[in-house]
Amino acid sequence: MLVTLSDSGAADQYHGRIDRIGEKRITATEPVPDGWKLLKFNCLTSLPPNVGAIRWGKDSSSNLLAVEVPQVSDGERLGPFRVFEIEAATRKVGKETRQVEAKREFAKLLGEELENADDDCVRWPKTGEPPKPKRPATLSY
Repeated sequence: MLVTLSDSGAADQYHGRIDRIGEKRITATEPVPDGWKLLKFNCLTSLPPNVGAIRWGKDSSSNLLAVEVPQVSDGERLGPFRVFEIEAATRKVGKETRQVEAKREFAKLLGEELENADDDCVRWPKTGEPPKPKRPATLSY
């Protein structure tokens, strides 16, 4: 099961988590425990990014997660995000989808917060387009 959960409420940090139900136990893993490992938005905040589960990949061996600047941030523009495909078993980072394209591609899956994210920050580089990050091919923790 792919879920999104909060540390302690709507104003706290969100995490995407995979819960697997086995014969004798339930295991929980967080594919991206630290959103900064994938992307740092230079236009906003010092708060850690939210990570939200969107859906499983094509064959459930990967999942799509949104990494988002929190809406409660102290910056001037709120909520920009990107979507990353993460291989569940290895945490290998696959396809990255930028915000405007993600809104088109995953419109029915995003939820109100991501759907209404401010596009200005990602459309005009001078107001904070996140640079293409140098990120590891595989996340390690």
